[in-house]
Amino acid sequence: MDNAFDESTGYAIIAAMAPHPLPRIGAETHLRDDLMFDSIRLIELAIALERQFLLPSLDLNESTDLTTAGDVLNLVRQQLKTGGGA
Repeated sequence: MDNAFDESTGYAIIAAMAPHPLPRIGAETHLRDDLMFDSIRLIELAIALERQFLLPSLDLNESTDLTTAGDVLNLVRQQLKTGGGA
C-alpha cells in the first residue's frame, strides 16, 4: 500500500465497502442514498482509505460536506496534497 493517489483505486475501495454496490460508481454517486452507507460502514471506509493511501485519521461521519464518492476522493486528494500521507 502506498500513498500514490489513483482515482480508480479510490472508487474501487468505495464500491467494495458499499452495502449496496452499483455496477458503476462515479463522482456524483451518493454515499448514503445510492450506496446505503451508514455510520459504521463510513468508519470502515475511512479505515480502508487510510490504509490504502497512508493517510491520517479521516472522519467521514462528521463532515456534512461529504455526501458523494467524489467528495470522499477530493478529501483524500487534499490530505495527500497537504502532506497527510506518509
